[in-house]
Amino acid sequence: MHDTIPAADDLLPRLDEDGLLRVGDQWVAIPDAQIPVVSLLVSHYGRVVRKEALTAAYVAAGNSGHDASIRSLVARVARRVARLGLQLHTVRGRGIMLAREAEAR
Repeated sequence: MHDTIPAADDLLPRLDEDGLLRVGDQWVAIPDAQIPVVSLLVSHYGRVVRKEALTAAYVAAGNSGHDASIRSLVARVARRVARLGLQLHTVRGRGIMLAREAEAR
């Protein structure tokens, strides 16, 4: 019996058509209101996404773009993605990055 080592692509987060954020064989459901923002973060995995882009994606989905709403959204997304070993990292003055802790250093 051989142990299988996951391919690098298996460890990258992906958001499927059912709104499930997957990393390897783990997953977490993403609420509809958060999907546009999570999708943007996943498509820019390991890179900074400007706050203005996150806000625009959230507002385009019919949500409020107030600062308090965006802060609350980011906190909710951070808690959800943490279940998969991912973190949202604030890059002061630039935006937010989705990555594993070791990747952000």
